[in-house]
Amino acid sequence: MKSLIKGDLTYSKGKLLSVLINRINHKYASLHINKFPQLAIFSFDHIGMHINLYGRYEREFLDLVSELISKKIPNACSISAVDIGANIGNHSVFFANHFKNVFSFEPNPITYEVLKINSKYAASKKNIHSYCLGLSDRNAELHFEVNSSNIGGSRIIQEKNKLDSNNFIEILVKRADELDALKEANIGLIKIDVEGHEINALKGAHEIIIKNKPIIIFEQHASEIYDGTSEVISYLESLGYDFFELKKRFDFGEGFLNRFARLLLTKIFGSRLSLVQADKFKEKCYDMIVAINE
Repeated sequence: MKSLIKGDLTYSKGKLLSVLINRINHKYASLHINKFPQLAIFSFDHIGMHINLYGRYEREFLDLVSELISKKIPNACSISAVDIGANIGNHSVFFANHFKNVFSFEPNPITYEVLKINSKYAASKKNIHSYCLGLSDRNAELHFEVNSSNIGGSRIIQEKNKLDSNNFIEILVKRADELDALKEANIGLIKIDVEGHEINALKGAHEIIIKNKPIIIFEQHASEIYDGTSEVISYLESLGYDFFELKKRFDFGEGFLNRFARLLLTKIFGSRLSLVQADKFKEKCYDMIVAINE
């Protein structure tokens, strides 16, 4: 009997929470419906939840990227962008409004199916060319670990880790320099988010980068940074790139209290992001680093 009563109470609490969340979702949906494209999402995924709440994943970042494109790539409407690690197409759909063509690469077959839907139905222009393919420094089949609660956190894993994972698939990867569509394109921007495989993908696109000198947008984890730089940063620096890091208006660090303070102040005073030139990088996570070769 005690278990039954406890279960009923738990159900009641869950039902109340569900009603509140439903109200919030509907409120935000009415605000976003005319501002942002309707995207197909994974219902319990980190990115999907952000899209429901804010209309677009990394909305503030992309607003800043829009300004960057206007200032640095005035001919964007006549050239192409490349989205490496496109996930469900949140960024690809955004890029489609700015560029003539968008080449989107997503190696996870299930995620790729959602990307195809969004490329076809969510983008205002039918200019997204999607590929169920990963980009790397070699042509091969690699092991890929799928993160069910955060699809965007899925990653290529090493052979030695294969037996440690219960949730991996085999994916196909190729060198960007060997893909005819990219070799023939005039590329103005590359966005890359491949959870630690960035250096491999960039080295596989070496000739494309040399030829086009595109703006490159990428992230870096704290573990990848040592002595003020990283393998990716050093590689791009050798090709003539300068770097700009994302600065938040209220940035007190990554602890819980610091995050709470940032959230509170942002709600009161509003958010403001900016790009600041950086010569050295601290050992922390960078959501967005912009590399420019001028």
